[in-house]
Amino acid sequence: MLNDRLIFRYIISPLILVVVIMNFGCTTDQGFDYKTVVHTFNKAWNTGEYELLKQTVHPEYFKQEGEMEIKGVEPLIDYVKNWRKSLADAKIIYVEEIYGEDKAAIRFTLEGIPLDTGKKFKAQGIVIFRFKEGKIIEDKSVFDQLTSLTQQGYTIVPPPKN
Repeated sequence: MLNDRLIFRYIISPLILVVVIMNFGCTTDQGFDYKTVVHTFNKAWNTGEYELLKQTVHPEYFKQEGEMEIKGVEPLIDYVKNWRKSLADAKIIYVEEIYGEDKAAIRFTLEGIPLDTGKKFKAQGIVIFRFKEGKIIEDKSVFDQLTSLTQQGYTIVPPPKN
């Protein structure tokens, strides 16, 4: 009789992989090179070359990160400018990338030195991109802010008891 580890290793793990590949797809819609689009988008964040955002972002662009929402290219450019001003040595590094028919999932690390604390941090996040007409139309991301803040010296204080 197979033990649980062997069942997971030889049966469940490959099955999960097949399901993910089938649902996420392995081709790109209409031959667009989404990897280049995503890397150019990231280059704009890392370098401040904001014209690259105009090249890679669809006019109907929508970004959601937690409760924050951004609609359109110009508001995105303003957001990235402010983000870059608040972080010295800001860098987004892609760790893992999966591309599908009209989507991409990117696991990344973000590092920088916030000007208000002066303490470097490095934390992980993930972003899901959706594409339309060869450009990014949607960007939904989450970022490990707790790790970022604790590396800068912030602490969690429990709420007062009633």
